[in-house]
Amino acid sequence: VTRAYLKMSEALAWLSWPIKSGQRCVELGCAPGGASQALLSHGLRVIGIDPAMVDAKVLTHPNFQHIRKRSSNVRVRDFQEVQWLTADMNIAPSDTLDEVERIVCHRANRIRGLILTLKLNDWNLAEQIPSYLERVRGWGYSRVRVRQLSHNRQEVCLAALRPTLTADQPTEPQGPPETIAVPASFYQRKRPMCDKPRLKSENYLPDGQFVLTAHGGLGI
Repeated sequence: VTRAYLKMSEALAWLSWPIKSGQRCVELGCAPGGASQALLSHGLRVIGIDPAMVDAKVLTHPNFQHIRKRSSNVRVRDFQEVQWLTADMNIAPSDTLDEVERIVCHRANRIRGLILTLKLNDWNLAEQIPSYLERVRGWGYSRVRVRQLSHNRQEVCLAALRPTLTADQPTEPQGPPETIAVPASFYQRKRPMCDKPRLKSENYLPDGQFVLTAHGGLGI
């Protein structure tokens, strides 16, 4: 079991999204296949995109398809039947968002939910989290959340869900914006990765922790 498997399993348990067996998910940066394995265990049909090799156990799974390309070289119109998208790439957060935006904003695609790992290789990038949330909201995802999972290192998990609307539903989310937790330690400069504190699920909003809202506001 890899850390990628644990991260994806934890994210799915945290979000409790309406994922149904047989739905399609595309994963950007799938190698060596740990996160794909977690997605497959939930009954999803996974399209993994990565120029690197994928573990044979994942590669031979009947519901897994490997596209050995960089995500920037994949035709975005090929994802018209995809409902979910995940990404965990060793690139800057803005570059990850660029790749995801290219896919989800294509007029032919209707991707309902995103699970994105954003690498904070420089702790100062944590100050950009509100702008990352606002950018994703601009793609039409009304429910946007971010959290440092227990299996994350110098990174956070950003999740976004697009509502399924019917004729009698409003187009805007109702009620106050959802509260989102980000550890205050992200705003301490040059913290070594080995010293990064872990957040536990039972301590979702501990004292001294910064709070973000789904509308991109910042408070304490």
